[in-house]
Amino acid sequence: MPLSGQSSDSRFNLRQKVVEGQAEPVESDGRKLTTLAALDKLLPHLGFGSYRPRLEWQEQSLTGKQTEFLKGIGIAPNGISRGLGAKILDYFRSRRERGLASFKQLKALIGLDIAGAELIDFDSAKRLLGEKYAQQRGGPRR
Repeated sequence: MPLSGQSSDSRFNLRQKVVEGQAEPVESDGRKLTTLAALDKLLPHLGFGSYRPRLEWQEQSLTGKQTEFLKGIGIAPNGISRGLGAKILDYFRSRRERGLASFKQLKALIGLDIAGAELIDFDSAKRLLGEKYAQQRGGPRR
């Protein structure tokens, strides 16, 4: 429900800033990566924040490949163990294999309060987000 005098576009911008504000800059290339705490707020039902390792290997540090994959999809590796990293990577690999929206798209869809954001496929997310951002810029994308 908009506040008095607040348009739906300004609510969208505020929501986007909240979602994007849950990220931290990465020194190497200036990208913003989502922290584990922010990831848990975005997808609380997955329980990443409450993960507890059960086996010794799960407590170890991330592998180099895990670190690069997490950074590649936009997640800061800080504070993530090897076991939790495996759980997060399995989730996002499964999404990719099923043709669902990427993590970046998913964050934007959640920021727009789109119902069923986790179930939207990559191409539909691309179309929906393109339309929304085109509306904000005042016309269709070319």
